[in-house]
Formats: sequence, structure tokens, C-alpha cells
Amino acid sequence: MNNTLPKITPPNHLGHVDGLRALAAMYVVVTHAIEQAGFKRESLSGFGNIAMIFFYGYYAVAVFIVISGFCLMLPVARGDGTLKRGALDFFKRRFWRIVPPYYCAMFLALLLIWLFLNQKTGTQWDQCLPVTGKSIVTHLLLVHDAFGDIRNLCYPFWSISIEWRIYFAFPLVGLGWRYLGPVKTIVLTVVFMHGVSWLWETTVGYSLSASYGVLFAMGMLAASLVWSPDYERYRKLPWNLFVGVATVLMVGATFLQTRHASMVPLFLTNYFVGFWALTILVASSMEENTFIHKCLALKPLVFIGTFSYSLYLIHAPLLQMFWQYVFQPMRFQPLLMLSALLFVAVPLILLAAYLFFLACERPFMQNRSNSKLGIGKRKAL
Repeated sequence: MNNTLPKITPPNHLGHVDGLRALAAMYVVVTHAIEQAGFKRESLSGFGNIAMIFFYGYYAVAVFIVISGFCLMLPVARGDGTLKRGALDFFKRRFWRIVPPYYCAMFLALLLIWLFLNQKTGTQWDQCLPVTGKSIVTHLLLVHDAFGDIRNLCYPFWSISIEWRIYFAFPLVGLGWRYLGPVKTIVLTVVFMHGVSWLWETTVGYSLSASYGVLFAMGMLAASLVWSPDYERYRKLPWNLFVGVATVLMVGATFLQTRHASMVPLFLTNYFVGFWALTILVASSMEENTFIHKCLALKPLVFIGTFSYSLYLIHAPLLQMFWQYVFQPMRFQPLLMLSALLFVAVPLILLAAYLFFLACERPFMQNRSNSKLGIGKRKAL
């Protein structure tokens, strides 16, 4: 029997992670295009039921959060378990990586609302209107989800504040990881996150989406399983089989949550999605020759993954622009509208997102501090 450990992908070969990020971003765009065309989950029937798989855009956010935990934990897992440059430097680098592109996208959304998108049209964009002074302030401070402005201004922005808030917990979770171990730390994270969220919801009335902090910890665990010398024995496990098991669990939980929401809370389905993303990341990072790794490392996916954050930030108002000013005047029926959005609008939105990336995201990427650790420049959500 061959007891040698699987070959582990070199740390600067993170193309497969970009590929997974690209799939998550494109899933969100397709979900919103379907909704923009006027399709609703409860009205689908027959052949249209195939579109049901695209009505879980929040699953992609769960994947983004797991990927974020994975990427940020990699240098810690490969080192001595600490942040090399300290917490302050970590916050500074995260700010420049996440916030300036977000502010640029916020300015773009406000500009488009002021000039073109300030009237309700019966689409999902209506939830972004009207933009209030309170909403602008909470968005600038990245606390909009905590104060009831979760969909106002630009509906995909809700996840940015959640991830930004998680960053402040990362050094503390890292300390727990080092001194208590991952199992105890994740258990404490679950208790703490849900406790704080319950308290906030009870006193203020809005949810803090506690499950996403736990998903971030799952990403950290995935990085530890791949790179930490303390986890070598776990690399012999059948991770490709675990991907299959996780897929079945995720689909089963989704079915139950859709049919019997009272049985399976929404946050619990997020945990199944997080476990699926964890197994995908571990399995694809263990061996480059696997089917999963090769699929995720396809060059088109890797390319889209490099600007997936920009795509996520700006796609919603652009979808509304195409719908309102290009296709709706032609009075397209829903199926034709969806085809126009997917095959005409989405490719143009991809181009716009790449240009936005070049202008508003890439200039703020911090490469110097990551290069010595083997982490590439392609980090997004």
C-alpha cells in the first residue's frame, strides 16, 4: 500500500481558487439575470424548474466567505500560526483591498440612480430605492446590514459589510486556533456569533448574519488541512469522496429548506454549503491532476476569478440599465428577455467589470506583503 502523502499544490498556484470564485460570481450574476427577467421561484413549472438551481444566490456568498477564510489563513497555516505583520497591518491591507473598490462601486451606483435608475419599475432593483441619507451613511461605514439598509442602494452590497466585520474577528479567531485548536475555536465561534446576532436582533431588530463568521472559520480550517504540518494525517482521507457526500448533504438540506423551511433554518443550509466549499478547496488543493482541480483551473475561469469582486460589485445596476433602457422598450417576453440578458448584457457586463477592475481594484492590490508568502495577488471576496 502506498502511504505517501498526496502531492500538494505549490502555494503560488491558486488558479483553482480563482476558478471557484469565478463560478460563484457568475452564479450570482445568472441568478440576478433570471430574477431581472421576471422569473420567480414559486411560478416555475415544467422545463422551467431547471432554473430552480439558480435561485440560491446567497449560496455563492457563502462560498465567497469560505474562500476568503481559506486565502487569509494560508500564510498563517504555513507559518507559526500567527499574523507575521500583526493585526494592525492586516486591517490596513484588508481595507485597501476591499474598501476602495467598494466605494467606487457605491459612487457608480449612486450616479446611475441619480441619472437613470431612480424610478421603481417592478423589478428587483426597486428594493434599492429610494436612497436615503441614512442609507448612504451606513453604506459608507459598512454597517448597512446591521441597521436595516441591507438591500437599499445596491442589493449585492449586503455581503460586503458582513465580510468587513468578520475581518475584525480574524486575529482573535487565529489566536484561538493556535492555543485552543480548530474544533474548540469553531465551537466558540458558533456560540459567540449566534449569541451576538441574537442580542443585536433582540435589541436593535436586525440580523448580523452570524452564520457567515462560522463559514469564514470553515475556510480557515480548509487552509489548515491543506498546509499546516499538524494536519498531515488528514490529507490521506478520501477528499474527493467527501466532495460527493457534501454535495448530497447540500442538495438535501436545500430541498428540505425549500419545502419545509421550519425544519431547516436558512443559516443551517449555509453551513452545508460551507462544508461543500471546504471539501472542494481541500480536494482541489491536494492534487493538481484531479478532475476537480483541472476544471476549476480552466483559464477562462481563472481569468474571470481575477476580477470577480468587481463583477460582484457592479453587475446589479448594469443589469437594470440593460433591462430598462435596451430590452424592456422592445417588450420582450420573459424567456426572450432572459436570453437577451444572458447572451448580450452579461458579456458586456463582464467587459465593464474587467475595466472597473483595472481602474478601481487592481491599483489597490497589495502584492509586496503577500509575494514572500507565496500568495498571489488575486484576492477578492
